[in-house]
Amino acid sequence: MQQPNDHPLAKWRRALGPVEYALAANGTLDDDLSPRSVTVPGEISTAELRDKLARRDDFLLVMAMDRARFRQAHIPGSIDGDELLEIIPTLAREAEIVVYCTHDGCPASRLAASMLREAGFTNVRRYAGGLNEWTAAGLPITSADMVGAA
Repeated sequence: MQQPNDHPLAKWRRALGPVEYALAANGTLDDDLSPRSVTVPGEISTAELRDKLARRDDFLLVMAMDRARFRQAHIPGSIDGDELLEIIPTLAREAEIVVYCTHDGCPASRLAASMLREAGFTNVRRYAGGLNEWTAAGLPITSADMVGAA
């Protein structure tokens, strides 16, 4: 069984400082942090994200999940939450960062955006629809298996 301190969101909390949320003993999020309980201003639409990627705008796209989930499927051009934690000391606080996870009900992107703001990052946005909305729009995803097959 995954321990609370091994939960991917616990790594975010340790790396970015204290934020008001709690992990249950079984490694899942407590009921007091439902997906809608963390309000994240600055959401980005599917069309806007698609256009930013097509224009090759200068921003960091982060799947707010651990490396294993990221390897299964992610939006091309994104990095995983573990990689963000590795490069975070080198990022300017005004860098544009867009975070996403699998779907609107997934709390990981809400928490990541909130914690990045708490850590002093001033240009953080959330792609609420995540992978589900991205693929429903007919847009491409990639995975470690697809990269290896290329």
